[in-house]
Amino acid sequence: MGGKGSGGHRAGAGRKPQNDELGAVKGSRRSRARAKAKATAHAPNQTTSADAPATPPLPPDVKIPEPPGNLTLDELAVWNELAPLAEREGTLSESTAIALRDLCESMVLKRKLLRRIGDDGLVVVGTDGSDRAHPLLTQFRGLMQRVEAGMIRFKLSPMGKELGPPPEKKGAAVVDAFAEFDEPVTKPARPH
Repeated sequence: MGGKGSGGHRAGAGRKPQNDELGAVKGSRRSRARAKAKATAHAPNQTTSADAPATPPLPPDVKIPEPPGNLTLDELAVWNELAPLAEREGTLSESTAIALRDLCESMVLKRKLLRRIGDDGLVVVGTDGSDRAHPLLTQFRGLMQRVEAGMIRFKLSPMGKELGPPPEKKGAAVVDAFAEFDEPVTKPARPH
């Protein structure tokens, strides 16, 4: 097993390519250039909350809990975007509003970090003159994981497949899809 000559040309064999971010830190000049081009092409807009478009009004039939009073304007915009979706999924209530507030705060902070990293570039020059990964990338990764977990908690994360029927409203009649199988099974009589 293993050794010189083993392996052949199997599908998936060989060294895996580095992603652009990792290549920017320790890869070749080509991967660093590709990561830099990707970062500048996808740099976030430099808009502030003052010149950001106003959030659309909420539909009148959606009743969501009041947002906490200590949200900034950016966090309130995220709340107004996510709260109706979470209410529709049945995951937003008075008791989960605090967790949604935390999700809004994390999303705004993640966007600010991404804007800062986009301004500075993925690769920065260290104190010793060598290229290094941007020091905020680790905090960004942690915030990204926190935001993804919050999105999943409120059923707001796309799953890549159809999730099935929407949750039933409270007080609606419950239909048992397996009711036909609840009747006792009778065995036919055996001939002697």
